[in-house]
Amino acid sequence: MLIGFAILIKRKVLNIVGLLDEQFSPGNYEDDDYGLRVLKAGYQNVLVHNSFIIHLGGKSFISEERKQLMFNNNMKLKKKYHIKSDFDSSYYLHSDFSYAFFGDYLKKANNESRLLEVKCEMGARMAHLAYEHPDIDFYGLGQSIQCATISTHLEGVHIEHYFDIENNPFRFMKFDLIALDCSKIKKDELSKYLSVLKDMLSDTGKLMVLAKNQSYYMNWYPIMMGETNSSLSSDIIYCKDIDEMLVSHDLKVESWIFYFGNVSEDMKPKVEAIQNIVGKDSKFLIESTAYILHK
Repeated sequence: MLIGFAILIKRKVLNIVGLLDEQFSPGNYEDDDYGLRVLKAGYQNVLVHNSFIIHLGGKSFISEERKQLMFNNNMKLKKKYHIKSDFDSSYYLHSDFSYAFFGDYLKKANNESRLLEVKCEMGARMAHLAYEHPDIDFYGLGQSIQCATISTHLEGVHIEHYFDIENNPFRFMKFDLIALDCSKIKKDELSKYLSVLKDMLSDTGKLMVLAKNQSYYMNWYPIMMGETNSSLSSDIIYCKDIDEMLVSHDLKVESWIFYFGNVSEDMKPKVEAIQNIVGKDSKFLIESTAYILHK
């Protein structure tokens, strides 16, 4: 999708796709909606990189009112596209953390490299990376039917829908890097995913899996404060689950990438208090870990 502050739309496309949806008035998510409609109509959203526009953003809304407006309009977007309630627009529609997830691998990749992201959904990350690395072949697998109707014809990337990882459309291809965000699958699916994806690696291929850290302080702080609600779940894949699976799948760890959670100013004294108990070298500030694996 394109941010709606400087967009050119062809008259032909406008006649077919229609005008902005006024249910999103006075603004926010009307551009997300229009971008999706453009893709569903078989056209492309193209970002012009050789332009420079000064945009004095944030002048139309009071910050507190905008937060509520964004929440309400996000709910309208979900309802319009029959999207599940835990839909995260930043994950589906934007390309944030492209390099954080793929690390330095792209700098070393050659023109014949194939990269696959599993659970890429609408393919925003793949499309962004394909623009910056046009000589590399980028592939994606998405399990959302709603996303598949939009992402399978994105220009510059190869994205397909799959129901079962064992029978995915790229099952008999070989990839130099395969990336999987384990927060998007269930724990009882992990072994099957690792087995299939390992088989899809080239001889020197790398498998990157991102998993949450169960020891992360925000998982335990509510419990320590006497609350019964916690983000911990028996169905979530944590780092310890990856560690337990590696031996059985004969996968070896080449390196790790640690992602540290943001600590707000009001939380810092409480975090320091926990540090004094568990020690400064503990991993409780690590929110998630990306494992770089090879056969």
